[in-house]
Amino acid sequence: MLHADINGDGVIDHIAVGGGSSGGSGPLGVASTRSHHVLGPCTALATSGIPPKHVLWRANVCARRHSISHALDGSRVDDAEEPQLTEFAPPVFLPVPRADGTYSHLRGQHGIVLFASNDGTVTALNGRGGRLWQRYFGTGWVSEGDEASVPTLAPLALRPDAIPTAVLVIGFGQGVVVSEHGNELADFHVAFPPSAPAVIADFDGDGLNDVIIVTRSGVFGYSQVQHLGGLSFGALLLTLIVAMAIVWYSQFYDTGASALLAATASGSLSGVVPGGVPGPGAIARGRKLRSTEYAD
Repeated sequence: MLHADINGDGVIDHIAVGGGSSGGSGPLGVASTRSHHVLGPCTALATSGIPPKHVLWRANVCARRHSISHALDGSRVDDAEEPQLTEFAPPVFLPVPRADGTYSHLRGQHGIVLFASNDGTVTALNGRGGRLWQRYFGTGWVSEGDEASVPTLAPLALRPDAIPTAVLVIGFGQGVVVSEHGNELADFHVAFPPSAPAVIADFDGDGLNDVIIVTRSGVFGYSQVQHLGGLSFGALLLTLIVAMAIVWYSQFYDTGASALLAATASGSLSGVVPGGVPGPGAIARGRKLRSTEYAD
């Protein structure tokens, strides 16, 4: 169960989710929370107060893509077919910045609630229970058998003690980093099924959070690598040189063209008149040159 102020009213809210299935044989897996509110299959319930006094909303968080996939591959759901039970990792709360890009540590901070199911689907709801987005990332898991694994759904901050801006989802063999808008920012392969939720910490001392995954075959660490920018220094320098060349060429071309137009205009007005007859200006310049001649 998640305990957080999801609607920004200053009161702690409580979010629980019930797994199960609504296959051909009817709904299965009905769960009950400590607040004695009965949950149906694939239902998220939000209550408010300490202890919980009233219900904020109920929402369905199961994937809606099964009917489409069955239609594409030509399969159908048989009434005698055993329905697949849907399981969920504990939900998490991801704060969303305000219009000015800042966060509020007091009353009025809104965010989104995220749910991850064992079929690899991640669902995001707002503070009023409305669905924002639902994406499939292939981070599913199984809870029984030799391939049993423990999923991870956790807010991810760029640096220690910072406000989380993404969410980390890890399943049986794959992990992804998802933004608040449902976009996949990064993905990585998990060699063995995790046996415990992943640990987010800066284990190499570079000031950036890293991911530690514990499996039955060992402990694996995934380090966050910092990139200085989208362009390398050479590409940035080349872009600057090209920009300077364009500016210089445009300035030179404009200056030369202006001078040529001025000279042409001056010659047509004072030098030669149409028909090849010298103009008054040309005659005056000729007389001036002859007045400066001297005799030995």
